[in-house]
This record gives sequence, C-alpha cells and structure tokens, in this order.
Amino acid sequence: GSITVTPTSLAFFKDLSPSVATGTYASSTSTYTSLFNAVEAYADGYVNVVATYAQSNGSLSEQFNRASGVPLSAYDLTWSYAAFLTAAARRAAVVPYSWGEPTASSVPATCSYTSAYGTYSTATTGIWPPNQTPVTSLPPVTTTNGDNPPTTKTSTSTSCTTPSSIAVTFRETVTTIYGQTIKIVGCVAPLGSWNPADAITLSAREYTSSNPVWTGTVALAPGTVIMYKYINVASTGAVTWEADPNHTFTVPASCATTAVTVSNSWQASSRSERGLSLRKARHVERLLR
Repeated sequence: GSITVTPTSLAFFKDLSPSVATGTYASSTSTYTSLFNAVEAYADGYVNVVATYAQSNGSLSEQFNRASGVPLSAYDLTWSYAAFLTAAARRAAVVPYSWGEPTASSVPATCSYTSAYGTYSTATTGIWPPNQTPVTSLPPVTTTNGDNPPTTKTSTSTSCTTPSSIAVTFRETVTTIYGQTIKIVGCVAPLGSWNPADAITLSAREYTSSNPVWTGTVALAPGTVIMYKYINVASTGAVTWEADPNHTFTVPASCATTAVTVSNSWQASSRSERGLSLRKARHVERLLR
C-alpha cells in the first residue's frame, strides 16, 4: 500500500508531520510509517474523548464541555453513529461505505452552507461492531408539555448509575424578527442566576415561519428544581422579559435518564395586564409629585 499526499491534503499532513511534502509514499518507506502512526494517534485521540464521555446507554453527544466533559448538545444524531461506524471500520482496516462527494477536488476558501440537487436513495446500512453494542438499557424517551411534569419511559437494566448531570433541552416557541435573540435565564448558575447578561443563548437553527422554535441544551444536576424565564434580546441590547409566572421544572433523577426535553411557549402580557401596569405606573407618578 501507499499514502498519497496531494496539494489539497498537504496542510492536514503538515500539521502531523511538518517536513512532509506532496508525493506518494510506499509502505516500505519511513515517511509512510511516520505518517501512518501520526494519523492513527491523532484519530485515536478524538475517539478516546468520545469513549471517555459516552453515556452508559450508548448515546454519543455531538459536543462536550471543555472543562468537565459533560454532554452539551443533541445526543442521538444519526451522523454521530455513522461517523463512529466509519471510524471503527477504517480502524479495523476495512474500507467503509463512502458518504463523501466524489467530485470534490478542492478545499473551499470559506465555510458556508449549500444545497444539492438530484436523485436520492436510501443509504446502505452498516454493521454495528458487536463489542461496541451497549449492554445497558435503551435511552429513555422523555416528553413534557410546558410546565407539566415530564413523562419518562425507560427500560429496565441490571445495573445503572445515576448520571452526574442531565442534558436538558429547552424548546421555546416564539415568533421573532431579524436581529432578535431568544435567551433563557433562571435561578441556578447554569442558567445565569437571573442575570440577563449571563443568560443562555438559544439557537434558531430549527426556526421556520410555520414552526418558530428556539432551542438550547444545558447540563443540570439531577433532582434540581429550577425556575426560569425566556427573554428577547434586541440587536440594540434591549431586553424584553416574557410575562409571569416563572416556568418551573424538576430535573429527572433516574439512573437511566441522561437527557430530557422541555417545551414552552412565550408568555405574552395580555392587554388587560398591560393596562393594569400602566395604571400602576401613573398612580406611582401621582404619589411622587
């Protein structure tokens, strides 16, 4: 076998072996051995991070907290498992199914999204390594409706340890305009301790005109009772709080639960409430005169 370093891949290989140049290196050469070992160690380092913080139910989170390793984002993304299968197969000297673009021949100058047009077909199903199949219970399915207590369905397991944190995904339905950002702030430190400056910014990646949802995931301690609200921050920095009451939620403390989703809708002030607030303000003005 051999390793070919092209002008496109040169930057990657130089990060691992600064003296490497473009060319094809046979497996009998020292350059081949050096590149092979460097790439293997580099890739194993990433996989070891995932292995260290993979949940007992087999879920693979997309992101981890840099300091603690606590999962921060979606934990059941299809591409996470596809990436693992690809890496495991290649690590075992098996060329896996390709999920790249065969016509791609250059690195783009800037990163940007695009669309692809054509005929799509179902991807070929890979084989999950038997020794990597989770032996504990299946991931729980937890649903909530607003501030009602969550309903959780979990399968039983012979051994289970309560996780140190739960990935709580907040989904807020609210219509916004360009320049506005929805954030969540609450009574605990991970939610900013009621300080708007430390509020958690939600993402509008799922936002559509028919489904205006802002989402975000926060790691919270099991059993914690939280109170929180959503705020709308304008491009000028002006903060608009949603109306009372505070939302309340108790983070699950089940040994088989590692993630939960909470759905809310923006609590807008009613016309009568705004009128009452205005009358109160005028009354205070008269008292101060």
